[in-house]
Amino acid sequence: MSKLVQAFLTGAFFTFFIDFFLFLGIKINYIDLYEIDLYYNVLFADNQNIFIYLFFTLLFGYIITYLEHVKIGFIVIGGMFVLSTLNACTYYRT
Repeated sequence: MSKLVQAFLTGAFFTFFIDFFLFLGIKINYIDLYEIDLYYNVLFADNQNIFIYLFFTLLFGYIITYLEHVKIGFIVIGGMFVLSTLNACTYYRT
């Protein structure tokens, strides 16, 4: 497998995890908070901006595969992961 394809697939993999936690936070903090009975997975499938997703896929793929400074890559990817999980971890009870 070429390094370019590996970078793209690795970036798509990590971007998917970040998107998952982002939309999990929307479900927990909006759908469940307001007790909306009907929840379609349309939030995840139809509201993905392909340009933003591809941008982060290419960015994360480049950082993981080509960047030689491991600390910078860890800070960027770890920071994005922490921000997305903070959205999913904040649960407001009324």
